[in-house]
Amino acid sequence: MKVKQMLAKVLVLALCLGLLPTMALPAAAEAEDSGTVYKISLSTKGISKAAYTVTAGDTTYKLHNDVDDEFESAYKVGNDTGAISDLTNYAIEVGPYAVETSVNFIMVLDGGYKDPVVAVAQGTGELVENSVKTVDGTLTFTATFTATNKPMEVSVTAKAKEKFDLTVEGGAGSGQYAYGDTVTVEATTPEGKHFKEWVATGIELPNNTVGSLTFEMPNNAVTLTAIFEDDIVTPGDDTNSTYHVRIDVSLVDGADEVEFGDVFKTLTYQVTQDTEATAIDAFGTIEFDAKNAEEQALTIVFETQEGYIVKVNRDELSSPYTVHPTKVDGEDNQYTLSVTITAEEATVEDEGREYTVENKLPATGVTVLIGTEPLAGDEVNLKAGSVITVNSNSPVVVAVSKNGGAYSPVPGTPSEDGKSCTFTIEGVEESDEDLKIGFILRGDVNGDGDVTLLDAVEIQKFKLNATTIEGIFSLAADMNKDGDIVLLDAVEIQKVKLNTATIMW
Repeated sequence: MKVKQMLAKVLVLALCLGLLPTMALPAAAEAEDSGTVYKISLSTKGISKAAYTVTAGDTTYKLHNDVDDEFESAYKVGNDTGAISDLTNYAIEVGPYAVETSVNFIMVLDGGYKDPVVAVAQGTGELVENSVKTVDGTLTFTATFTATNKPMEVSVTAKAKEKFDLTVEGGAGSGQYAYGDTVTVEATTPEGKHFKEWVATGIELPNNTVGSLTFEMPNNAVTLTAIFEDDIVTPGDDTNSTYHVRIDVSLVDGADEVEFGDVFKTLTYQVTQDTEATAIDAFGTIEFDAKNAEEQALTIVFETQEGYIVKVNRDELSSPYTVHPTKVDGEDNQYTLSVTITAEEATVEDEGREYTVENKLPATGVTVLIGTEPLAGDEVNLKAGSVITVNSNSPVVVAVSKNGGAYSPVPGTPSEDGKSCTFTIEGVEESDEDLKIGFILRGDVNGDGDVTLLDAVEIQKFKLNATTIEGIFSLAADMNKDGDIVLLDAVEIQKVKLNTATIMW
């Protein structure tokens, strides 16, 4: 109890100093000394879940507990929470209380709805000014009582989301979908063909070369067209089949300045029906016709000198490499086979660079692995592609700085359970100096190794020009990761401490 009273005094002091957002509560009806029983009549549209707490004076009371465990855990305020089971017409009785009384609502929008409107019938109650907020599909607001002889009538009405046309040509999945809906489409491959790619309008696909595709519907209409190619045909023993073979051998940096023998130790080709392989000893193009190959294939065998790699048809492959011919469109018994062999200098192994470590993480509860080794000391060697794994129940910011400039966050991939995240380091220029890497809990604005209401106060002071937030701490303060420090970041920390929000990696 003493801890709660002390926390209440700290929050009241912060409000008085203008360091926390304030909500002016309209005067509630005066309660009798013995207390007043207040009533609420609630109706909603477009809301999937809802809960509330009642604040009477400085105390938040628990009222009901008829809510599923997952929702109760997500929106619990301390140990005091209420739940709303009938979202269309719900009656609440609270009290008796002999002090000013308000009700704090938190509601989750149904996936098909947006833009909720909150109204309180005049003469029954009032909404607290600036208390209505919708963030990531969660609506919060506070209402106070202005009458004791009739229920406060509260209504929440959300609009159904607009639906957009999804047209799938050459596959299944067409229909109408709202923004954010998860959509799956499937290419329908005709006989004798294979799927090549999707051509899309209205959306940028991360991978358009898979026949089964899942994505989130954007805020507009989308058309997807499946593109198919003819299957490779193996003609068998048709004596009239003719194969035109073309082999191109080149060096990426130009064959004029480098001798063929400087790149290749050996390079041979063999059509299946031939008994011996034919050597290639110069850069250039070889063309010929072949007939009646048993397996209709061409095999390339190569060995390079040290320091070179070989790509066949733009893919880095090992020797030997075998390719089959494809049928020429519109030509009976005509097939073509083309191989492009490109040699290039092998990439020099990156030996890495030394980074100075700025570690603001707590001494316990967080582990950082560089590859497979724990982070230790004030310096660490990193190179392009180095993988950093952070294990922590509270998300961590990993950022790098070079040439004395500002820290830039390193993109990460969180695990499914949210208890770890992997970060991949990008390369730096040889001329870059003063390399640094920083680690800090997201939300730990004052760098004390924990996320508390004092961090929200620091953001408030920053917005009042009463303090500065620089370096790695500016990334810790950016709770919503929009690249800026705003009052909503302070609100997000407060919601985290009230267990009404979680911190993002």
